[in-house]
Amino acid sequence: MKILSEKITSLPVSATLAMAAKARELRAKGIDVIGLSLGEPDFNTPDFIKKAAIKAIDENYNSYSPVDGYLDLKKSICEKFKRDNNIDYKDEFEKETLGVEILEIKVNMNNIQNSITGAVRKMSFFTTQYNSILKKLGKDDITEEEYEKEESRYHVMTCMKQALNAARARGGVIDEGNLIYLFDMGINSAQAQAEVYAYLEMENKLMAEGKAPTHEMTMQWLEACADKFSSDAEKFAERRGFKLYDEDSLNTKLLTGEKTNGKQDNQV
Repeated sequence: MKILSEKITSLPVSATLAMAAKARELRAKGIDVIGLSLGEPDFNTPDFIKKAAIKAIDENYNSYSPVDGYLDLKKSICEKFKRDNNIDYKDEFEKETLGVEILEIKVNMNNIQNSITGAVRKMSFFTTQYNSILKKLGKDDITEEEYEKEESRYHVMTCMKQALNAARARGGVIDEGNLIYLFDMGINSAQAQAEVYAYLEMENKLMAEGKAPTHEMTMQWLEACADKFSSDAEKFAERRGFKLYDEDSLNTKLLTGEKTNGKQDNQV
């Protein structure tokens, strides 16, 4: 039974190994041969190197070393050159070590600077967006209560947006997932379905007249849905014994320099 393929068995023997085998054969016959085929010394590894290798294994030096070598090894090499050849590499070694440390400091400082720059840029972006929103609303500031109520409108608009887009692919019928979303928002699904039907019917009528519905029309419809349904979540929460907008826990007034009564409404 053949284990190896014919292509494998037909491969020739390595010329390097063949030359090394021939050199051993000649030495066995008493002929003095210098083998130049294999890249290896013609003497055994010295005992002190064997012991150093065993010690390194015992001390778990089993991973890739640093590119420029281990620090203690480089120190030992410097000491060897000083002892045997009276060559002093200490200054150069210390300069190299210092150079590496300076480079690491520069890299860390650069990374910190990049992080700070990124954070400032992000804060600048958020501030610009915040000021743009305030300008659109005609306000100088927004209280926490206003933010919470605006978030409620956002959820209504997100819910109705998903319901509308899902209904487009289902003949105008809202899918089950968004019906659950509507229920959790406290919105009656029959009313939401009626709103979706009415909007899609209006779009179809426009297209039948050769007119194109616009994204702005959809946004106006979503804003109208938020006006209609935004209070439903609060009513739903109250029926279950919760209070969405707690005067004692929300900042209903803007912060001033005056002393407050200890409540979050900042009343004096």
